[in-house]
Amino acid sequence: APMHLRNTFLDFSESAQDVPRRAASVPPSFRASEATPPTTFIAKGLGRSATVAAVHKCLVAQGLGGRVDYVYAPLDVNSKKPLSRGFAVVNFTDLEAVNLWQPRTPSGKPVAVRAARLQGWRANVGEFLNHLEDRAIETYAHKLSRPWVSAAVQEEVAKTFPGDLGC
Repeated sequence: APMHLRNTFLDFSESAQDVPRRAASVPPSFRASEATPPTTFIAKGLGRSATVAAVHKCLVAQGLGGRVDYVYAPLDVNSKKPLSRGFAVVNFTDLEAVNLWQPRTPSGKPVAVRAARLQGWRANVGEFLNHLEDRAIETYAHKLSRPWVSAAVQEEVAKTFPGDLGC
């Protein structure tokens, strides 16, 4: 007897007559034609000396400074000298900027990039703020470990979260 699976997108039977119906049941977030292209990315392999300032400087050098609104390169401050954890989160304001970006280390070597789980500056600033109390205070006391945000984002954050948030 042929094997039939229900509630999946797989059909091992010899006649898969209901494939169009099953394909139509794919959640919208998985449909390539309807998915929103990502604007937030994680660049990995930046090295232990990469800071928020260094990553932002590289973006500015590529002519993308005005098209980025969030940059975060977390530091490992548990060592004697705060060192980069080797990756950065970058959010672009438009898709053309994403296509123009040439992700490189501060020394110019290409790096691995993938779309971030959290998309947009709002989600990333929210994540940063949600974990302020969860993480060691010294991590955020160090000015180099704070994210860089554009002036427009600073205004929005100030309206939503009054007080010094360290961004």
